[in-house]
This record gives sequence, structure tokens and C-alpha cells, in this order.
Amino acid sequence: MRILIVTPIFPPEIGGPATYTAELARDLVKRGHSVTVVTFSRGPVDNIPGVDVVPVSLVGTMLGRQRRLLSTLVHYSQNADIIYSQGGVDVGLGSLITARYRGLTSVVKYVGDLSWEPAYVTGKTRKLLDKFLERPDAGLYYDFIRRVQGFVLRHTDLVVVPSNYLMDLLVKHYRLSRRKIHVILNAVDLDAYARVTPEAALSGNPRLSTIGRFVPWKNIDGIIEAMSILITDFPEARLYIIGSGPEQGRLEALVESLGLGKNITFTGRLEHDATLSIVKGTDTFLLNSSYEGLPHVVIEAMALGIPVVATDIEGTRETIEDGVTGYLFPLGSTSELADRIKHLIEDAPRRERIVERARTSLATHFNWKRNVSVLEGLFKELVGQR
Repeated sequence: MRILIVTPIFPPEIGGPATYTAELARDLVKRGHSVTVVTFSRGPVDNIPGVDVVPVSLVGTMLGRQRRLLSTLVHYSQNADIIYSQGGVDVGLGSLITARYRGLTSVVKYVGDLSWEPAYVTGKTRKLLDKFLERPDAGLYYDFIRRVQGFVLRHTDLVVVPSNYLMDLLVKHYRLSRRKIHVILNAVDLDAYARVTPEAALSGNPRLSTIGRFVPWKNIDGIIEAMSILITDFPEARLYIIGSGPEQGRLEALVESLGLGKNITFTGRLEHDATLSIVKGTDTFLLNSSYEGLPHVVIEAMALGIPVVATDIEGTRETIEDGVTGYLFPLGSTSELADRIKHLIEDAPRRERIVERARTSLATHFNWKRNVSVLEGLFKELVGQR
């Protein structure tokens, strides 16, 4: 097949869509397909052997960017069979228009809501995703984005989601038929993650890590507060916080106010390989989110052989079986987060069992090669129907 993938970001930019698109493009080429990637970009993009990567400048207004994207897509779709967009708004609308113009199959991947996320970050709403979609309260601009996203999702040929939670959300709030939604769980190449080497320069005992954008629903402040409890029993504990975002100043101030400067390190944003090396060098991975579609960072930590403690919320429950492949704790309970960490630190045999069972779960449910084969099969079926 001749596959055109459209993504908002691509390496060297970091983030889920960038990593996923690059790995998918490599794999599809190895399977004999012709792949072109069109991506928004602020500068040079990484080269992938056998893949034509076409950058679209982010300079200028949103309307100007969309015009450049549409023009690029129309040109590069001339010989395509299918367009696969990584989002329902910024790259989704242009992809849908191009697919309809060319008579091509259109597929959209929905991993998060592009009307809710920016509204929550900017404080336009304090509702979590489900409540927001039931009764949006962020104003006309975000209502417009939600309507555009809904239009794209309803009119594309297939929507791919990484969790049953997101499928249920699309059925309930966007009125999509379950028949046009396909769940393909996030996945990792276990062989590749087994080759990751731990960062040797890490200090602390125990060493903990977390990854995320510094945005309200990641609740990184709760992890920092849990550290203030944990150091009572483990004064040499060290937490490595990987990421950046609008809440960084507030989080750094919290660390200072709690006197945790020697226990907590902000690494900033790191490239994917460096991020994996740090997580590999720690003893436990933490996630304190109040919302996750399906947390890829949890799957990555499990693939690195690091036990995970995470909030007991929709999406995350689809990656962790509590007490079997990791630990879940109630959202908002800092004391129980600290307690779960302490259990893992003090019970080495339990840690080993959790790591082993997590690896088995990954091989069964979150296997990259198998999941790409499922996506490839869907593409072939859709193209064959044209």
C-alpha cells in the first residue's frame, strides 16, 4: 500500500505522536509499503531510511498553517491509497478534506481530546474530560474546536483508539458507532527496550522517576508531597522528574517550600533515549494523573523492568492489574501513594513478581509487532473496499 501519515510532531521533537509515527513508518516500510509522512515542524526533521518525511512550517497564523498543510497533503496524496492522521483537529481536518477530494480511505487516531486538554491547561475549565464533554463550559473557541473534532471523527472511515475507555467516550459524547472504532492498545518492542542501558550518573536510594507535561491533570505536585512523607523512612530517596510545562515554576517552588531540594531533580525535557535510560536507572516509576487515555509511559516503564505505581483511573486500569502487574492507588491520596512505594521498596520478592508478570502482560496485550499487524490488516481491508 501507499500510506500517507499526517502528524502534528515528528522527531527530533519528543512526544507520543512523534515517537509512534517514526516507529510505525519504519515498520511499515520493512513490511513492503510505501510511506510518506507529512508533519508540522519548527525546523529540520529526522530522516528515516525509505520514508519521505515532508515538513510543513509552523510559522504564521493558524489559518496560514492549515492552508500550507492542505496544499502539501493535496500534492503528496496524488498516488496514496490511505491517509492516517494523528489527531482530529490540527492535522485531522486537512487530512479528511484531502481524502474526500482524492477519493481515498481516511483513518484518524484519537488519543486525547483537543478541545478539552488546552481548555484545562489554560484554566478555561476545571472539569475533567467526561464532565466537560457532557456540558462544555470553556467558551466559544473551545466549543468550535470540539465541533470540528466531532465532524472529523464522524466523517472519517475509521477511528483508532488506544483504549476501551476512549472508545466508550467517543460513543457516548461524539455519538460514534462502535463499528467504526477499533481499539489497538499502545505497544512497545520488548526486544528494543531490553537493550536500554541505565543512566549511570543517578544517585539516591531508592531512586524514583516520573514523566509528563507539567499540566494540572498530571498532579506532579502530589508526587512531590508523597516524597515529603517517604523521606521520613528513606532520607536518601531521590525523585527524577522528566518533562516541562506551564506548571514548572509552581512545582519548583513547592519543592523548595518542602525542603526537598536534595531529594528531587528536574531533568527538563529529554530526548526519548535519554528518558528511557533514566527510568531504567530507577527503582520505581510513578504516575499520579487524574486523566489518561492509555498511559504509554506506564507501558514503557514496565518494558524496562521497572515496577509502576499509578492512580486508579480509567485508561490506566487497562495497563495495570492492581497487585499483579503494578500498584494502583486512589486518586488524590498522597499517603497511599507513599505507602505503595514503601511496599515495593521493602518487599524485593514482590517487586520481582510484579516485574515478571508485567512483562508477560506486555508480551500478550501490548506487543508492538502484533499490534502493527492488526493496523496493517485494517488498512488493507479498508483500501480493498474502495
